[in-house]
Amino acid sequence: MKKEIEIIWKGNLPLTALTWEFDTKAAVTFSREFEEKIENFWEKAIKKNPNMYDGTLLCVHKINCQKEKINLVIGYIPFSVVYYHYHNKKPLMVSYGSLGFQAKIYNPERTHVLIGKRAATQYKLGYYAFPGGILEKKDLQGTITEACLREIKEETLLEINAETFKLLTVYREDSKISTGILIEVETREEIAANEKESIKTPGNEEWEKQELTWYPVTKVKELKNEQTLEGLTITINDL
Repeated sequence: MKKEIEIIWKGNLPLTALTWEFDTKAAVTFSREFEEKIENFWEKAIKKNPNMYDGTLLCVHKINCQKEKINLVIGYIPFSVVYYHYHNKKPLMVSYGSLGFQAKIYNPERTHVLIGKRAATQYKLGYYAFPGGILEKKDLQGTITEACLREIKEETLLEINAETFKLLTVYREDSKISTGILIEVETREEIAANEKESIKTPGNEEWEKQELTWYPVTKVKELKNEQTLEGLTITINDL
């Protein structure tokens, strides 16, 4: 396991065992001087890229782990704050950071798992990764399962069997600006490939050539020497 990935919880539970609650008192605050640094940095970033995302993300303030249940205490954090800390390699010490997920998506026979290479316009370009995303303020209106399902459908264009969602790991990523959850789920669609064959499938613009690849489960470990995001890194090191 890479040392910079901090494992908070590991197991195998239905995704419904992971719940969240919004804390109206939870807020990410800094000194006025530090806030001005973030504002100035963000103004320069916007000038370079006027289409830069500027949304409100979910932020994890507390994680309550029990044997059969995990609860996240949630607040909000501006993307500009997360981007400032990531770009300047500054750990976000006032909370567990923004909340994201990565999904191991299997075909129904579980012979293959879906992996993509991130496009040049995205975070950590060129990295191999499972589909996933960062969760936003709007997602708090529903369940974590609904939020993950929405993101997966956007990135993969696949029909997902939501009844097969599992929670595998809760972790904090290496730059310490976010909390991630590694989940697994199955599609409803079979794939036309044998157990040793990789096959391409359409994805959205977040993936190189707008494609993802169904990798044979037995070949995932071959990506060990590639640049991989946390969920795939955890999986490879567990093989």
